[in-house]
Parts: sequence; structure tokens; C-alpha cells
Amino acid sequence: MNSKVYFLKPLLVFLFSTFIFACGAETPSNTQTPRISAHPQGADYIQGTTAELSVTARVGDGGSLTYQWYTNTANSNNGGAPIVSATSSTYRLPTGTVGTFYYYVVVISTNSAASMISNVAVINVIPEIPRISAHPQGA
Repeated sequence: MNSKVYFLKPLLVFLFSTFIFACGAETPSNTQTPRISAHPQGADYIQGTTAELSVTARVGDGGSLTYQWYTNTANSNNGGAPIVSATSSTYRLPTGTVGTFYYYVVVISTNSAASMISNVAVINVIPEIPRISAHPQGA
């Protein structure tokens, strides 16, 4: 009879723990993953001009959304580096350096911590086009 008690006690502890975890008050039962309806769009910008990326997202469970923008060295929305202080639905890009740059954003629901990753926005920063301010005069 004692062997049955030793077997049942761990089983009951496991079942009770699982039930308590599954019914935890921290996570609402109607949590949803955020949905991105407008992904950031790639574009070409002239060096030194103002450039901005944006994302439009929503979540239907009443939670709030948080954002984290990333930069990457490859055309991928995986393995990028988080951009410090880039935590809103828009991000103003640096355009001081000529080159091709890759950006994406992770949108996170505060209710469930579920997230959605945007498509990659490919940004090309091209050199400023020289302007002729004075034409040569004929001799």
C-alpha cells in the first residue's frame, strides 16, 4: 500500500502544478499574436536626407503593442542587432553613409508576449548628385 502512495504523490503534485500553471492569472485566456497590416517599405534615399520607416500593427485581445527595430548585415529578418531607443512604430533612419542597409521590426503584444516579425526593408543610400552652380563661359 505504501508503494501506491509514493507513486501517487508525485503524480498529484505534477497534475496540480500543471493545473495552476495553466490557469495562471498573469496570462489572459484570449491572448492573440499581433498582426502586421503594413510592413516597412524599402526605398532609395540620397545621402544626408531624412528617411523614416514605419509599421502598422494591431492585436485584437485588448493588449498594447511594443516595438523593437533591428538592423542587419544581410537581407534577413533573423539575427539582426537591436537599435537602441528604436522602440516605436516609426524609426528615423541614418542616411549619412552610402550603402545598402537592412531593417526590420519585431512587434510584441504586452498581454501575451507573443510577437510578429516584419518583412525586411532594404534601404539604399546613394551619393548626393553634384549640382552645377556655375557653367563655364565660352572664350
